Amino acid sequence: MRLRSLARPAPPGAPPARTPEGTVIYAIGDIHGRDDLLAALLEGVRRDAGQRPARRRLVIFLGDYISRGADSRAVVERVMATAWAGFEPVALKGNHEDLLLRFLDGDLAAGALWLDYGGAEALEA
Repeated sequence: MRLRSLARPAPPGAPPARTPEGTVIYAIGDIHGRDDLLAALLEGVRRDAGQRPARRRLVIFLGDYISRGADSRAVVERVMATAWAGFEPVALKGNHEDLLLRFLDGDLAAGALWLDYGGAEALEA
């Protein structure tokens, strides 16, 4: 699969971008500590997958699991536990996770940014 910039049109005669035949992709991002919403989204994915035939199903978590919401830990645990039969989970690191990990490695400036962007709420929970 090749990614193209949204700023440039596809070259003349290029085929349109599409997922491979028989593949369904679910993408979930910016949960920000809202485990209740993640649970509802994942239930929706399960229901949809039951109605959509596919040889391959991917659930791609786009990052930003933590900060702002009241249950960052539960979100991370749910993402880590998502291993359903017939699904391939992919978990990407978002900028909120990157800031937290940099802070834990001693980067105090990253920690200050993380706290400003919702890290304080994650620590309160």
